[in-house]
Amino acid sequence: MSPLEFDELLRIRAREMARRGGCALGPLYDLVAARLLRYSMTITRTREEAEDVMQSSLLRLARKPKQLSSATRPWSYLLRLVRNEAYDKL
Repeated sequence: MSPLEFDELLRIRAREMARRGGCALGPLYDLVAARLLRYSMTITRTREEAEDVMQSSLLRLARKPKQLSSATRPWSYLLRLVRNEAYDKL
């Protein structure tokens, strides 16, 4: 998938989350989980901690689903969310 296709699909998933709430987290998770896990592992250095960070980040997102759709750059927003969660954990 090209970066442009990924960005467009992420925007679609973000709008779904804003409209349907946390129940639309599944399709978003399927799209971003592998990438977010790799990113989280670069910060935490272990898979277990990276998975915890990613799960906490997505739960935070599920509580406020409209924030992702209102972000100018949703992918950057997700990366920042994971980074902040990882720093909190460390």
